[in-house]
Amino acid sequence: MQPSEVRSVRRRVLGMALPYIVESLFDASMFFADMIMIGHYRTVGVAALGVAGPITYTLAMVLGALRVGIIATVARAVGEKDAEKQKRAAAAGLLVALAAGVAGSTLGIAAIPHLTRLFAVPDEPAAAAL
Repeated sequence: MQPSEVRSVRRRVLGMALPYIVESLFDASMFFADMIMIGHYRTVGVAALGVAGPITYTLAMVLGALRVGIIATVARAVGEKDAEKQKRAAAAGLLVALAAGVAGSTLGIAAIPHLTRLFAVPDEPAAAAL
């Protein structure tokens, strides 16, 4: 591969990765903003965010992995120039995302009391995390 081709590939990869990088920075800044706002009120709120944060982040990462798979599937259909396959892949992706979001949220809400006990969180922050 010629140096100019390598630079071109690097630019294209960066162009595709940049939106995800920016989104990740927004996610992190939202967590920091939550901590700043809640920290002005009570330390229990900060403790509750410390419990809820990793649980929420884990769910977001699982759903993010699904998103990558769905995008790859649709992109492959686009590359194949198969309009019917694109529609099926997009529709299936939306259904999978909806089902995963509902299931993950439901399980996450149901699991929070158990996870707070697992993390040995005191009662007051555990209740606030719910």
